[in-house]
Amino acid sequence: VTPPRKNLSPLNRLIDENLVPTAIIYYSGASDLKAEVKAKVVDPKIASAQASKS
Repeated sequence: VTPPRKNLSPLNRLIDENLVPTAIIYYSGASDLKAEVKAKVVDPKIASAQASKS
């Protein structure tokens, strides 16, 4: 099954059309992530706002 076709405006950016890849990961319990990885974790809403600015 393919998603519905969407005609894109040449004036819009991919972020404007919600066509930017993302990964949202939920986990609970003790974390085995290294400190340097934890330091790079960003809330999806903040990441989206930052991407919109660029």
